[in-house]
Amino acid sequence: MAGRHAASRAATGSPAQGRRRRTSRIVAALVGVVVLAGGGTVAALAARSNGHHKPAAAPNCTGEVSVPVVAAPSVQAAVGAVADQWNASHPAVQGRCVRAVVTGLDSAAATKSLAADTTPTLWIPDSRLWADKLAATSPALASAVKVDGSIGTSPLVVAAPPGKAAALGAAARTGWAGVLSGSTPVTVTDPTTTAAGALLMIGLSAQNGTAPGAAAKLVGLFIRLQAAMLPDSAAGLTALSANPAAAPAFVASEQDVYLGNRGKTAPVVSAVYPSGPTPMLDFPMVRVVPAGSDPVVAAAMALFEPQLTAEAARSRLAAVGLRTPSGAPLTPTSTTTGTSPQQVTPAPATVTPAQQAAALHLWAAASQPSQLLAAIDVSGSMADNSGNGKSKIQVVTAAAETAMTLVPDDWTMGLWTFSQHAAPATDWSELVPLGPVKTQRSTLTGATVSLPTRVGGNTGLYDTALAAFEDVSAHYDPASVNVVALLTDGADLDPDSVGLPALLSRLKAEYNPSKPVHIVTIGFGADADASALKQISDATHGQSYLVGDPNQILGVLLDSIIANH
Repeated sequence: MAGRHAASRAATGSPAQGRRRRTSRIVAALVGVVVLAGGGTVAALAARSNGHHKPAAAPNCTGEVSVPVVAAPSVQAAVGAVADQWNASHPAVQGRCVRAVVTGLDSAAATKSLAADTTPTLWIPDSRLWADKLAATSPALASAVKVDGSIGTSPLVVAAPPGKAAALGAAARTGWAGVLSGSTPVTVTDPTTTAAGALLMIGLSAQNGTAPGAAAKLVGLFIRLQAAMLPDSAAGLTALSANPAAAPAFVASEQDVYLGNRGKTAPVVSAVYPSGPTPMLDFPMVRVVPAGSDPVVAAAMALFEPQLTAEAARSRLAAVGLRTPSGAPLTPTSTTTGTSPQQVTPAPATVTPAQQAAALHLWAAASQPSQLLAAIDVSGSMADNSGNGKSKIQVVTAAAETAMTLVPDDWTMGLWTFSQHAAPATDWSELVPLGPVKTQRSTLTGATVSLPTRVGGNTGLYDTALAAFEDVSAHYDPASVNVVALLTDGADLDPDSVGLPALLSRLKAEYNPSKPVHIVTIGFGADADASALKQISDATHGQSYLVGDPNQILGVLLDSIIANH
């Protein structure tokens, strides 16, 4: 029998083993004396180590139910400590022992993992954006995902080298758009894989408005941000630590700054707080309970959740740089945190699917190359007053110059003018052929500046529209969006032109859905032939704009560049 084998081993043990056993019995006896004489000293010490005022009760349950908890890496340690304390109290559900098991996983990766898992899970991503994304994965998951509140928040800030913080602070007083487009470069983390990047992109898009050109101006900003985009905040902090003079400032969470300075004798990164509504990471408690899940696990999950918002958890979360769920500021005890105990104005917490889709569309428009041929009317009427003291061609020239500065190097562009006298044998003149912006930006700018000197003659609209469409079609780039932007203030006045019916017929016949080339038409002023322009755009599935206010020219011209992304 087992008992006899144990006794036999004890009887035949070595003298040294006997001494160790006697010593152990003596220690055990002493511990017992201390407990009895000290009124429960050992129990009291155990209680203090677990954060309770009384010792944990002995397990009164059988078996074990695991509660999988997946937490964003920045809160994994704090959530794990809360779980350890709770586990030590021997929680039980329906007579079964319960244990919370915490795993750290990046929120983007967790979204993919949970979509393919059927295990009930309590998930704490850094933003409820991920919960929305998971719920949208399938109809089954839509009913399985429930957000049960937040464990803490962290506002977005600009993480900057301390030496650049003052300059950025001045720009930050004008708000997020001001600091991002200011003279001190600021970049973002990838909005497709980080909550900070996604929330900023969505926030800027939501605040952008619907005025003509508003979307295009935002795309111009997105193009600038993408030029130096970071994969995540860790990469930005590494660059700042290694070379603060050369590393860019970037949008991060206040928690990123707090943790980046932890253990340092002086801040290596400072948080700059732009004014106005600020997106917040909200670290929600997301209960993912697929259909058919064990109800005991779901009940255990519900039992654990309140531990994450209890006072003991709040102190642990504050220690890793999280504000309260309501956004109450941090109260750092040291100037080495690089953060400021100041209030921020939270941006709206709810982001609609439409807002997310609109922001993603504009971000994609900024990231996808374009091949654009701009054809600009230089007929005699373009010398007329536009209504603001400048001629129409002067207004168009200024708008085109500005637009040229926003076009990235990896785009392809060309510039034509058109009127009956534009070239000896045609109604159009090729000032700059289609080519890489990187190598011919100065040529494009110089040709644009020369537009006012080229005005004269009647409008040769139809032949130009067909020729421009065929030129872009002949140079079709499958990796780009292929567009003709055609701007005019009048109607076709060339008696020898192809004519509108024949033009529309040829455009429809030559349009290839597998190699689409879109004509975007812009009518400037009351004399523009709105009907003909819309028909031309419709024949190639493009857009048509009418502009009466000279101040709208830039916006509409930019819109024509991104409309088909």
